[in-house]
Amino acid sequence: MLVKVSVIIPVYNVEQYIHQCIDSVRAQTLPEIEIILVDDGSPDGCGEICDQYARLDARIKVIHKVNGGLMSAWKAGTGIATGQYIGFVDSDDWIDRDMYEKLYAKASQHQADIVSCGLIKEGTNHSELSQIHMPGGLYCQTDIRTKIYPSLINNGTYLGRGISPNRVTKIYSSQIVHDNLQYCSEDVGFGEDLLLTFSGILDAKQIYILEDFRPYHYRTNPASITGSYNPHSWQDILKLNHNLLFIAQEKNVYNFEKQIASDLLSLSLIAIGNEFHSNNTKTNAEKVVAIKNICLHQQMVKNLQIIDVSKFNSSKRVQLWLITHQCFWTIFLVRRFIYCYHLLKIKYNSVQ
Repeated sequence: MLVKVSVIIPVYNVEQYIHQCIDSVRAQTLPEIEIILVDDGSPDGCGEICDQYARLDARIKVIHKVNGGLMSAWKAGTGIATGQYIGFVDSDDWIDRDMYEKLYAKASQHQADIVSCGLIKEGTNHSELSQIHMPGGLYCQTDIRTKIYPSLINNGTYLGRGISPNRVTKIYSSQIVHDNLQYCSEDVGFGEDLLLTFSGILDAKQIYILEDFRPYHYRTNPASITGSYNPHSWQDILKLNHNLLFIAQEKNVYNFEKQIASDLLSLSLIAIGNEFHSNNTKTNAEKVVAIKNICLHQQMVKNLQIIDVSKFNSSKRVQLWLITHQCFWTIFLVRRFIYCYHLLKIKYNSVQ
């Protein structure tokens, strides 16, 4: 059987969701797929569940490996993928039956290197449609340069990316993936999708965007703001920034320097917000020191001098103004207020 799409599913500690995920991929209306389940050393029963599915469906391959993180799981999966195109699904999400049939149809019709669609964020009590900022249709190489590159990393707004970096809403030609895995560093623990999508788009000759098609269901945890403190958040963001600059310089097809600088300003606010997760045991004074270290980083100081943030929303502009003027305790108080507001909003929504 000619495999049209290899679907790679990294699996780790998702026993309560994995059946819905795998069943949705098995039910695809495109029959010529292979499903690669990468058990990334999952400590629960996911490994055995993967093996059970492999016995049921000849299209399923299973890899069991020592835990190495998301990027290493991707690489393990792509190492045995035989499809013309490669897609990814996270093991706690699910997809509509016609997702890969429609993506592959556009890829085949237009010889596209990448086909992209949208997603739906699925909360406990509500769903939210993702925004698709680029008009739908086919983008040839000239269009990619003139219409996609200028806002690929940042369009001048907070986290304003022209094309969503999500790997799960795309299929990539096998050649694009294999040529660009070298840029997907396993040391990067934040924004991994962006490394593959950014480097892949810089190589692409044809891209097709499905504007009003959202077959991917991304499961969100509305309570995540109260936990999940990452002590390495800022360092992970700096690694991502470094890798984006390296890719841009290596490919040398467009000047992305200001976009990458603007993106770092956006991500710095995420790093500051990380300090307020409930399982962060630092004292308030220690949190202020952490905020100060972010604000005074040499790359931040440089970027604040060269980037126009007038298109950021007012809240973000105020925070960046406070960073520029080194008002560290004021930043702390503002972000603490924002955190408490969101926490109250979550509790209010949970009782509705």
